[in-house]
Amino acid sequence: MFAGITTPNGSAGAMRSSESAAPTRPAGGASASKSGEAAKPREGGTTARTGRIDTDRTGWAGGPRGDAVERRMNDNRVAYALLLPALVIFGVFFVYPNLEVVYLSLFNWAGISPQKAFIGLQNYRQLFSEDPVFAKAILNTMIVAAQSVLIQIPVALAVAVALNRKMRGGNFFATVFFLPMVISLVAVGMVWTWMYDPTMGTINLLIDRLGLHSFQPAWLGDPATALIAVLITINWIYIGLYVVIFLSGLKSIPQSVFDSAKVDGLSEFWTTLKVTAPLLKEVIAVLVVMSISGSFKSFDLIWSMTGGGPVNATEIATTYLYRKAFRYMQSGYASAIGVSIFLICLVITVVQLRMMRVRPAGGGEEA
Repeated sequence: MFAGITTPNGSAGAMRSSESAAPTRPAGGASASKSGEAAKPREGGTTARTGRIDTDRTGWAGGPRGDAVERRMNDNRVAYALLLPALVIFGVFFVYPNLEVVYLSLFNWAGISPQKAFIGLQNYRQLFSEDPVFAKAILNTMIVAAQSVLIQIPVALAVAVALNRKMRGGNFFATVFFLPMVISLVAVGMVWTWMYDPTMGTINLLIDRLGLHSFQPAWLGDPATALIAVLITINWIYIGLYVVIFLSGLKSIPQSVFDSAKVDGLSEFWTTLKVTAPLLKEVIAVLVVMSISGSFKSFDLIWSMTGGGPVNATEIATTYLYRKAFRYMQSGYASAIGVSIFLICLVITVVQLRMMRVRPAGGGEEA
C-alpha cells in the first residue's frame, strides 16, 4: 500500500517517515470512511495536525456551547449584582441585630450602661427555673396561639365557604370582614377598652338591656375575664384576614369538584370537611404558621388594652420582654427572653409542619 512497506531492508522509522510524507488515496469507500474518521478530531479533543483544542466543538472558548455558558455566567453576575443591595440591607438590619441579641443574652447589662458583665447562660437558667412570671407569660402566649388555630381558622373557613357561593353582596361582606385589619391595632385596642368599661361600656350596657343584670363583669379589670376579653378582640381582628385568604384559595378549586360532591349526596358540612378542607391543606398550613408566629409576636394590642395586667393575667412573652427591657432596664435578661421566644416558636412551627406533612410547592414527596 505504501512504498516503505515493499523495501526489504527498510526500518520501522523509514516506514513511518514514508507514511507521513506520502500518504496515498484509499482505494475503497470503507477505507476512505475509516481514514476520514481517523482524521476527524474528537469532540473535546485536539486536531490531528496542530494538537490544539477544537474550540468550535468543545464549547470551552467559543461555539454554541461556549456562548451559552458565557451568557449564563453573565446572567448570574447580573443577578448577584441586583441582589447585593437587598442582601446588604437584610444582613445589616436583620441578621446582625439578631446575632447581637444572642450575644447580649450572655451578659448582665442595663441597656444604657457602657459596662457589661459576662454571665454565660445564667439569664437562661434564671428564666426557665426561677421566673414564674415568664412561665405565666409563655402559658398565656400558648393559649393565644392555640385559640387562634382552633377558633379563627375554622370560623374563617366556614365564613369563606358561605361567601364563596353565588350570593348577592358577597364581595361587600368580605370587605367588611377585612376592615379591622386596616385599622391601627392601638386604635382598635383603645376602642375595645372603652367598650369593655364596666360602667359606661357598650358591652355591659347591652348585657343590661338583655336583662342579665347579675352578669356584668369588669372584663379587663378582672383577672378571671381579662384574657377572654382580649381573645375576643384578637379574633374579631384576624378572622377577616383569614376569610380573604380562604376566599382566594377557594377560587382556585374548580366548580366541578363541588358539583360532583353534590351529586354524591354530600351535605354542605361534609363537602367542606371531606373535600374543601383537604384541597386547602397548604393554605391551612400557612395560616397555622401565621397564627402561631403572630401570637408570639403580638404586643401592641395587648399592651394598649391591659399592659399585661391585671396581676399578669394577660401577660404574654412580648409584653414581659418589653417590661424587662424598658421598665426594669434588664436588657441582657430581655435578650434572653427574645432568644427563647424565637426558639420556642421555631420548634412549634417545625413540629406543626411535620404533623401536617405539607407537600413542597413544586410537588414531589411529602415533607
